[in-house]
Amino acid sequence: MGCTASKTNEKATAGGSPRRVGVGDSYKYEPAASGTDNKSFAVDTGYFRTNYLIKLTDTPAESLRVCTVEGQADRQVCLKAFRREALEENPVKLEQTIEASRVAHDFENHYLLRLFHSFHSPTFRTWYLVTNPYAFDIVHLMSLNYRSGFDLETASRLGAEIVSGLDCLHKQGMVHGDLRAANVLITPSGHVRISMYPSYVLATGPNDIYALEDVLYDAPDGSSGSEDEEKVLSPKDDWWAFGCILYEILHGQALFRMGANENLNEDTESVQRAKSTNPVKVPESNKMASDSPMFSLIKNLLNHSAVERFDSEAIFSEPTALNSGQAAVDWKNVEYFQGDACIDVETLAGLAKDNKQFDDSNESWETEVSFLDRHHQTEAQEGLDEVLMGVLVDEGDEDIALKKEEERHIESLCSRWDMANTVDKLSKFSLNLKAEKFDKFVAYGSDVKAKTGRVLDAENAKQFEMLKSVVEKNPK
Repeated sequence: MGCTASKTNEKATAGGSPRRVGVGDSYKYEPAASGTDNKSFAVDTGYFRTNYLIKLTDTPAESLRVCTVEGQADRQVCLKAFRREALEENPVKLEQTIEASRVAHDFENHYLLRLFHSFHSPTFRTWYLVTNPYAFDIVHLMSLNYRSGFDLETASRLGAEIVSGLDCLHKQGMVHGDLRAANVLITPSGHVRISMYPSYVLATGPNDIYALEDVLYDAPDGSSGSEDEEKVLSPKDDWWAFGCILYEILHGQALFRMGANENLNEDTESVQRAKSTNPVKVPESNKMASDSPMFSLIKNLLNHSAVERFDSEAIFSEPTALNSGQAAVDWKNVEYFQGDACIDVETLAGLAKDNKQFDDSNESWETEVSFLDRHHQTEAQEGLDEVLMGVLVDEGDEDIALKKEEERHIESLCSRWDMANTVDKLSKFSLNLKAEKFDKFVAYGSDVKAKTGRVLDAENAKQFEMLKSVVEKNPK
């Protein structure tokens, strides 16, 4: 099911404030109808055209799509949608997602996933995240086509891009602190993007392939400080997690995963015991002999001593598997994003096309929400809608005070959700012109000037006319 929401938010602005409407918590806000300038528009799903569906689930009620942005030529993004209840029922998840958005919005590194927009539907039933495009998380990708892991050269290139992303993050004074293999996202162009969101927020695969995630990648307690002190996360915790991930992408399974995971508690204890062994036992394999640079690198990343554990400085300077031998990477090419794709682009495209585990042809939570939104246009319908959504509260309910307190808490989180959800109108049809075809147009004030006399192709001529029309309708 494509994103077909109508463009009803064009009167919203960065400076405008939402006004409360209705009485039920199923319909909280709509854009202010007056007192706004009309030089900006509110982002909504009407500006995203679905290319293909990645994931659609009813429990939790979420979806994930790769979309093309209207008026942005062939620019692609990922659009993640949540039914409001899926987040309201899990305040911790909501809080973690908001915090990750705050950080990810400022990223400008090729290997860190950036948030472009976070916004909500006019009825507040659906909340959205818009990020860099990606096709799979690495766990899902391996489960589909690389069950034995990647070859040494591919694993090294993937590892190098993860290192580059973590190094950038740490140089900004930040720690990921929750790094898992599922946080390593693979773009349609075959490169890495590290997500700052909890891995389950943007994961692309079915839930069962992420078993034991909470314990597989965390450094042992006390590895970043004394056992008597409360553990404070540091960059060295991220490098431990990277060591676990590097082993996993090379072998197709997590280093500390034990048994068939039928008894989650027992397996969790097994993982904890395996991690607490000092030194950590890393099995050799046909891809990684005990005297190989890769074996040595993983052992140094999984050192219980945080002081002695390898970090980016050691990886860059020491003769490790990533900068020596047959799988050595060119760090300059990695830094400037000039290296070859880690994973074949055609293979990724084929896997994305064949990924039919989620079918959007049948009715889903999105169908239900779309139906409710269409029938929620007048005040007379609001009462009926509240009944349909099951949000009416009996005034005599003993828990009403608690419910109102919870509603206030949720509303405070909701007010923090929206980020970069309004865009200057002149940017709406911004032209991503290619240098080899023609120069860029320069738009300012009420004038649009073309710096070329060349004939535009039909698509860009159409975009230019649209931009010109917007400027002429909004003179200074």
